Amino acid sequence: MTQPAPTWLAAAALAFAFVVVVARWLLVNETFANRLVNRVLSWLTGGAAIEVLGSGTDLANVTYRVFLGCNAITIAYIYGLAALFGGVDEDRARRRQVAYNTVAVVGAVVVMFIGRPADPLEPSFGWKSPLVWAILNVPWVLLGIHVVRACVRELRVAGIAVRERLAFSVLLLAAVYAIYGVVASGLQVFGGQPSESPPADWTTAACLSYLVITALLSAQVVGALLAQAGWDRTGRRCRRLWPLWRDLTTVVPGIVLDKGPAHRDPDLRLYRMSIEIQDALQHLKQYMPPADRHSVESYAVQIARAADSKRRGAPPAVAVHDQREPSRAMGSQLDDLLELARVWPAARAAASADIRVA
Repeated sequence: MTQPAPTWLAAAALAFAFVVVVARWLLVNETFANRLVNRVLSWLTGGAAIEVLGSGTDLANVTYRVFLGCNAITIAYIYGLAALFGGVDEDRARRRQVAYNTVAVVGAVVVMFIGRPADPLEPSFGWKSPLVWAILNVPWVLLGIHVVRACVRELRVAGIAVRERLAFSVLLLAAVYAIYGVVASGLQVFGGQPSESPPADWTTAACLSYLVITALLSAQVVGALLAQAGWDRTGRRCRRLWPLWRDLTTVVPGIVLDKGPAHRDPDLRLYRMSIEIQDALQHLKQYMPPADRHSVESYAVQIARAADSKRRGAPPAVAVHDQREPSRAMGSQLDDLLELARVWPAARAAASADIRVA
């Protein structure tokens, strides 16, 4: 029989998973898919923790039954993820999830009532063990077949990126291996032997696999933390645009919209900053006499001068209907705005120097 995982390894895996579960529910729960992932990890972690805590005690039989029930519920949410992966729209996936959960609850009640008979000499072994095996393993076979078909379909798409091809290849191999493991355990059960699927204890292999899965799912948590701290790509872009945005919205405050949820969503904050900068540039064009714009530096100096003119209360230099569109679409794209922000401090200093000289 497979040996159980060392206590220290099981404790470390569960502690790490508990932190990831809490963090995901707090930081990564915006979409239906993310919530399904969170439920999968929650049920896995809860079931494993109950089983490990009860192992070797008088309640071991009870906690193991609860562990089996948690596995059945987990499968339902994994089926929901598979439906989304297969291209099912979210509304339909939500309706399917209700059906999956209903079936899973029935299966959980059955396996918790039966338990896992491990002795082939028990009179009821001949029907109990195959039934428990079927409830907990047949869904994996069907799911594995679904994943194999989806991976093969994606791998046959022309022009697929190398990284995506590698990811689908790994997923395909994992699905094939899972099907093999289920079939092998089924042959044991129907041959009258105790099955190791699921194992009677949390094994080292299962514990390490669980750690790997949890670590992969923690990547989104790290990304969310970086985004909140402003250290991700979007946050860095916001910081680069901020001096330009601050100076332009100071002289044209009317274009700043109500902040609302923009503070909490880095992507929305970047989008809002970009739009507001472009609106400010559009407004300041009436303070910019027609001139050729040979470079982003010269354009930035013109903007800085226009901002100074408006700040001092000078009248517009050009009527709105006489404004010429620039020969280069500066500020129309995010890359242009980032380039403008790069030269903005020097342009602002040059414009200030011109004013002092004048």
